[in-house]
Amino acid sequence: MFARPCSIWIIFAAVILSGIVTDLQAQTRATVNRVRITQDDLTAMAKLLGISNPTPEQSEHLLDRHIERLLLSQFLDRQHVKLDSVMLDEQVGTFVNLADHAEKPLSELLSKRGLTESQLRDYLSLDLKWQAYASQVVTAARIQEEFEQHRSHYDGTRLSLRVLYKKLPAQTDQKQAVMQQLSALKHRIEAGEISFEQAAAEHSDSPTGKLNGGLVENVVFHGQTPKAITQVAFQIPEGAISEPFETQFGGHLVQVVSIKAGQFSLDDAYPIIFTQLSDELKAQTIQRLTAEATIERP
Repeated sequence: MFARPCSIWIIFAAVILSGIVTDLQAQTRATVNRVRITQDDLTAMAKLLGISNPTPEQSEHLLDRHIERLLLSQFLDRQHVKLDSVMLDEQVGTFVNLADHAEKPLSELLSKRGLTESQLRDYLSLDLKWQAYASQVVTAARIQEEFEQHRSHYDGTRLSLRVLYKKLPAQTDQKQAVMQQLSALKHRIEAGEISFEQAAAEHSDSPTGKLNGGLVENVVFHGQTPKAITQVAFQIPEGAISEPFETQFGGHLVQVVSIKAGQFSLDDAYPIIFTQLSDELKAQTIQRLTAEATIERP
């Protein structure tokens, strides 16, 4: 007697559930160890980062970043890392101060971006939990070891350089020809046939190099000069010339004109070293977690 109504309700429920599953599938951008990342998650992240209308490239970057953050969150939970609620309140307080300056409640400022305070706290919490974990792994002894091994990177040592820059073509054979040209110039300079200053003025593809012979002064390891260049320059003795090397910017030849030793102590450099080692640890951890994880993108 009641078979027909029950069948109708079962069919109705199946239709509803089918619609929910379809909607979830449409919203899902990835699953990480069976945890879903939805389009709403990415939209919230974009708003937190101040990106209003992400391009397709930005959307992919946001997804990659969200996957990394989810992997870290899962890892830190397994490590039972506790969140410092006082520090979280201080971080949120920065945003509260901005709201006070604008003479508007924090909730109103966040709502303009379509966000809630809970979403803000969740975003800030992961960074604070990572700092707590890194402070356990990146010990004072490890920081001192890094300082002693690479003192000139952290003590404020300043170099005066001459840099000869060449644009590199996309074609491999043409790129090799440019690097060979740099090698030939190095030999001519070392043979005394031409000065580095003259070589830069005549052959550099950089306008600055042509004007002042490629001179770049007051170069510190952690400064405005690209790290790809300082990593080479800080290994060269005073007066010496590097081998030609390639970076994402092009081909380079570098001469160290002078070295002025820095005076910063370990205490001065401690925060910089901690941040660097923490970032390296995070990158290594993400790489390992990514390799171990089950990640699916529809």
